[in-house]
Amino acid sequence: MARLTHSRSLLAAAVFGTGLLTMIVGGWLETRNPRSNAEYDLAWCLMAAAMCLIGAGISLPFARPTVVILTSIASPIAGWCLLVVVYWSAMLFNSWPSQEQMVRSGYAIIPEAKQIDDLLGPAQHQVSNYWEPDIADWQTHARFAGRYELVMIAKVRVDRRSGRVIEVIDSPRFQLYEVESTDGSATTFRQAGEREFGADEWRRVVKAGGDFSVIGIQLNYDNPVPGFDRMRAKAQNGIRIRADAG
Repeated sequence: MARLTHSRSLLAAAVFGTGLLTMIVGGWLETRNPRSNAEYDLAWCLMAAAMCLIGAGISLPFARPTVVILTSIASPIAGWCLLVVVYWSAMLFNSWPSQEQMVRSGYAIIPEAKQIDDLLGPAQHQVSNYWEPDIADWQTHARFAGRYELVMIAKVRVDRRSGRVIEVIDSPRFQLYEVESTDGSATTFRQAGEREFGADEWRRVVKAGGDFSVIGIQLNYDNPVPGFDRMRAKAQNGIRIRADAG
């Protein structure tokens, strides 16, 4: 009897250890970047199998085979429920402030956001791509001149207790896109019309009253893209600080 108990303990330890190893492999595969859809699916299958093995390993020294089998089947379900509870608890107690809180305060300290509103018309402003613990990306999107979209991105620091953007960490980057066609929802962009530039070039554009030609970009103001106004009016994730006068 003692020998049987010892054998079951050794088997339980082996099953439990295999489960832990499988969990590590599955977790590593799931967090790889980049990863394929097949790798993503395999990772979750491995982690489910790992939970079965861990549950079986824990119950094996103390329970009958039928109970061990039932425990191994229930373990992935229990593990998934625990994961959901932990995830949403973390989201609840470690959530980011609202867009309204962050955008209003960020707009006050990011002059380029105001300049875009002044020169190109009401833009959409938002905070996204959160970097823990307190870093995020400020984004301003402006659609203008019947065929262009300007995106300004700057990394900012957010005080999560007050919900305020308190610091701009680096110089803004600008991306200009030219719309080729749109039906108001699906949009294609002209690849040859994409341009990127930095804060120094933007200051030259501002000084020239919104004339992009001072940085070598000739805009086509005479041929608006059909459907552009519908696309511009479509709701976005950002917040408009300035009212649309049009």
